[in-house]
Amino acid sequence: MAEQIGKVAEPIAAYVHMPAQTLTPTRRFIAGILAAEPAWRFAVANELIPHLETAVRLVRESFQKLGGLQFDYEIDSEIENESWIVVRAKVDGELEELLNEYTNFNKAMVRAVPIDKQTFIRFSPE
Repeated sequence: MAEQIGKVAEPIAAYVHMPAQTLTPTRRFIAGILAAEPAWRFAVANELIPHLETAVRLVRESFQKLGGLQFDYEIDSEIENESWIVVRAKVDGELEELLNEYTNFNKAMVRAVPIDKQTFIRFSPE
């Protein structure tokens, strides 16, 4: 019994070592856009994936001069338990044209996405 004191049954490395591929996070896409882990978790928890796909489709249909799209998960710093996903897009054009496109996008969103899901999805043209 005395010879077992101080001995470890298994090498500790068996618990700490992880292959490099295990450390790489899973890449998840919504409507072809890479979603960071916080945005993905929020979308899944609130059943937003089909509605985000609709929002992305409507952005692509509404804006003529459209650049890169991305998702950002945001938490309101002033209101407890208030958060949403922002669909950000680079847009270009004359101000009046962009305002018309933005208005058309908002009208389409109201028609296409249930009101209880709209509060979780924001659009930010940049």
